[in-house]
Amino acid sequence: MNLRKIKYILAGLFAASLMGACKKDEIGYMSDNLYYELNPVVIPKGWEYRGIGVNPDGSTRPLNFKLVHVYDKATGKNMDELFLKRYPMVTWKAALNFTLDSTKEKILSKMQMVDAYPVNIEPTSGQIYTNYTTDNLPSGHYVFDLEISNVKRTKLYPRFGEFILKDTVAFQDLKAMNGAYSNPLMKQGQESVTKGQGAESYSIDIKREVSDEFNITLYFLDKHGTPFNPKRGEVLKRPSGSTFLQTFETYTVKPDMFDDKLVYPVFQSPFPFVSAGNGFNVYYRIAADACIYDDPAYNGYHSNPRFIQRFWKRGKYTVTIQLKNVTRKPL
Repeated sequence: MNLRKIKYILAGLFAASLMGACKKDEIGYMSDNLYYELNPVVIPKGWEYRGIGVNPDGSTRPLNFKLVHVYDKATGKNMDELFLKRYPMVTWKAALNFTLDSTKEKILSKMQMVDAYPVNIEPTSGQIYTNYTTDNLPSGHYVFDLEISNVKRTKLYPRFGEFILKDTVAFQDLKAMNGAYSNPLMKQGQESVTKGQGAESYSIDIKREVSDEFNITLYFLDKHGTPFNPKRGEVLKRPSGSTFLQTFETYTVKPDMFDDKLVYPVFQSPFPFVSAGNGFNVYYRIAADACIYDDPAYNGYHSNPRFIQRFWKRGKYTVTIQLKNVTRKPL
């Protein structure tokens, strides 16, 4: 091969490389190499989740993304019957204003029941997002097809992304949080006089009923299982100077008060959504006059159980706090 032919070949290759490099600038260009920078993503079942968008690799924007099919990765089985089905879900129909929407009735008026896909794709970014109805789906590793389009082209990308739907807890792991519980005793009329008690002075039990309703029923029991009476002032907020430390009410509205319990309506998960201070501790007080202690030296002291709890999934929760060294004296 003579030198002239070699020059022509090299010139042709250079021109071809330039043409290839310019393709991404073409109006309507659609890359074969769009991708998620995090793939697979791990999605906790029953939680709200939003992933990162698709890297367009130079494709002409705006792009439109559509979820087409979902498959079980291990078996290849098409899972559209479950994943592309709509499930009933509670959602907001208007923005919440915490200043104006101060009652349960006002907040509920801004909520509605809709039918929603548990797993979906944000049409302009390709982000995968989910809602609490993923609790209806089997855990596992899944892959999905995306249809992507722009001003000129529509293209199917088989097995474009992956996600792992993972079983997870509905509420805070109590065993992991044991060290965060305490129950200092404070002398009636002299808050600075205290007697130390730790988590061993009471027990906490939490049960969940799966439901679209979201509320927390809170009981405080004595050592015999007799409930203290919130309506009679036996269950109180703990004072902190001229204010009070946070309770569940800090994060929602006033509870419904009964002879044996408090019932808090909840409107969003996780609950609490953000901390009001001191992490997610909540503080309660059992009035001194309602307490007869096993150790008479403690009589005349308020019992002040403090605990941490977060609820990750919707449902009807029952939280039971039992004081192990106290007998209730009705007020």
